[in-house]
Amino acid sequence: MFFRIGFQNSAELSGALIRMDYTYLFFPFDPTNTGGKEIEAGRSYTYLSQRWGFRSNARKRFFFNTNLRFGQYFNGKIFQSQNSFSYRIQPYGIFSVDVNYTGIRLPNPYNSADLWLIGPRAEISFNRSLFFNAFMQYNNQVNNVNLNLRLQYRFKPVSDFFLVYIDNYFATDEPGTMLGNHPARAFQSKNRALVAKLTYWFNL
Repeated sequence: MFFRIGFQNSAELSGALIRMDYTYLFFPFDPTNTGGKEIEAGRSYTYLSQRWGFRSNARKRFFFNTNLRFGQYFNGKIFQSQNSFSYRIQPYGIFSVDVNYTGIRLPNPYNSADLWLIGPRAEISFNRSLFFNAFMQYNNQVNNVNLNLRLQYRFKPVSDFFLVYIDNYFATDEPGTMLGNHPARAFQSKNRALVAKLTYWFNL
């Protein structure tokens, strides 16, 4: 049972009052991905949930999207909140942050989990030829902070030069992971890369 309501200012409210999902597990599965006891394979699950979503007027300086999900999940319960908040500064760009939370509650002996995914980002236009994008994401499920910086220079129509820097860090100390002779520490780099890319439009 699904509905969608559109408002004159372009905002939108949507939802599923009752949603039924069916899953058959061919392989053992840990819904929390935390290394706990897996749900046994060869079983089927039917679970009910509700979903709600709201999208505000994107023509405003400040606009946002939010989506909620709650109900049954395999042999337990789930609450999920996905949110994006943005602020437009004319004529320079848009500054945003995504905040996503998933709470999974399973009965013993299975693990429960609180999963966070938080990502601020900026999209900046210095002029019609030079652009800069910055994105950072915190993910507690894999203990990672990702940093992605991209500089774009458009020197001709449909012709661009990109310079991209990527870095992944440990979000917190991880004593079980050894880097050389030392356990991994918070904000210690896992890997990093600097990439250059050139695109050019040929008229043949």
